[in-house]
Amino acid sequence: MKNDFTSIYKVIEPKEQEAFHHYLQCFYGNQKSVLSIFEKAVQTLDADEDLEEILMDSTPTSRKNTLNAFSDLKKWLLEFLATQEIRHNTIESKFLTLEALRKRGLHDVFQQKSKHLIQELDKQKSPDVWHLFWKVRQSHINYFSLPLDRLQDYQDDMFRLLYDLDNFYMGAKLKYSTELYSRSSVLQEQYEVPLLDNILSLIDAGENINPIIKDLYLPLFELVKTDSEQSYITLKSFLQNSSTHEPIERLSILLYLLNSAIRRFQKGEESMIRESFSLYQFGLDASLFTATGYFSTGTFLNITNFGCHLKEYSWLEKFVKQWSLYLSPIDKDETISFSMARIAFEEKKFNQVIELLRDIDFKNISFTLNVRLLLIRAYFEQRVPTNLMLDYSNALYLYVYRNKKMGNNMQTRAINFVKIFRQLINGKSKKQLFKELDKKEKIILCYDWLKAKIEESRN
Repeated sequence: MKNDFTSIYKVIEPKEQEAFHHYLQCFYGNQKSVLSIFEKAVQTLDADEDLEEILMDSTPTSRKNTLNAFSDLKKWLLEFLATQEIRHNTIESKFLTLEALRKRGLHDVFQQKSKHLIQELDKQKSPDVWHLFWKVRQSHINYFSLPLDRLQDYQDDMFRLLYDLDNFYMGAKLKYSTELYSRSSVLQEQYEVPLLDNILSLIDAGENINPIIKDLYLPLFELVKTDSEQSYITLKSFLQNSSTHEPIERLSILLYLLNSAIRRFQKGEESMIRESFSLYQFGLDASLFTATGYFSTGTFLNITNFGCHLKEYSWLEKFVKQWSLYLSPIDKDETISFSMARIAFEEKKFNQVIELLRDIDFKNISFTLNVRLLLIRAYFEQRVPTNLMLDYSNALYLYVYRNKKMGNNMQTRAINFVKIFRQLINGKSKKQLFKELDKKEKIILCYDWLKAKIEESRN
């Protein structure tokens, strides 16, 4: 049996579990029946047993009471986690404190705390877009949350409020536009971004602009929009010299840099393959790839692919062993299997590739496509009969053609691979194959592998 309470409880650290136990005793000690079920649940989880045993011999009424108890425990656990954030004295918790003071009419203490918070926000050396947002909120609270004499001069307060609002809006607009254009280049999605031209004109004029907009958000936008070399240099320097910047945003900057490096490599800049590997190494050294909690499967596989391209097989095996611990449990085993299969393929251990991948169920779209491509290439290297190769290629074609969630660009590249692959196994001449391949060089998967196989063919 699974429930929300146990799913959350199992994830939090042992010290937090112990603290939660004390929290229950302190605030809900009179709820004896709920606490009794909590103790049984913890014992069952510690013994790695199924919680169904708690309910197995229960009457319908008792079973209902137990389920209600789990509902209460979930509510109290979420409440406990919220109090933990307050204890950590986060920016969010400081605003919550201000709200508590305002509601109780404690204006003098409110103003004192508000002043301290303004000073703290102003001292932030490397603000992100959310610090710009907190400044807007603080300016808003300062002006609108206290009784004001409307005849007094509040020009400075209004100027600060509008200045903070404009900076937040411009920063957020550039940040989100960057992501939209990044998706557009990969998935061929189309977006209209209202007022973007106006914002770019205002930034170009350079009046009343927070430095972070010109140092970070504008270069990010220009990098994605035009692959600006200067923006690339600016952002790489920012990433290397802003270790205190918000980790998730640093990860975002790194990924944009990697996307740019990969695009430039695909356009023929060979140096970008080593540059990309260097960026991946930087991300690992700075522990950026786990900033959101789990190591992204897509990033993990990209590192594997780059390592294979550079023939860094020993380094990759150490990488998989060390960083696979941080993969999401949902696809951890599959990611490890694919990564090891990818290394085995480059080392020409094709039987091992097939053994690692043949019986695994991959649910992620891009993951599944990569697995199918690797398997079909491994079968080809094993020289399986032509009729089987045609069956495999037809299955791959149907999977891609029928997949409605796959982006048009990726779908086109995968289908082009199948078309050339079919011609290769059907014995089409080298001259014809190279002619077809050259037409699709920019819109085909596994271009280098297909080229190598055509060169090896005897026709």
